Amino acid sequence: MTTAFALVGDRYHTSDYIRTALGRTLVQGMGLSVDFTDEITLLNAQHLSSYRLLIIFRDGMIWPNGYGIEAASV
Repeated sequence: MTTAFALVGDRYHTSDYIRTALGRTLVQGMGLSVDFTDEITLLNAQHLSSYRLLIIFRDGMIWPNGYGIEAASV
């Protein structure tokens, strides 16, 4: 059974370095099993019920139209 659910990454924080850092400290260092994702729709009670630990490493901003200049000015 996977121990932790990690919602990571956003416009300013790429998930690559977050997965690498948490993978080294939590997975390799502490022996935890972690499911990493950047999919915010998985952040719900039904999906999280099987996990013991929730990790969120993102700024909370949602960009439904993408990250371009047009999206920032809407």
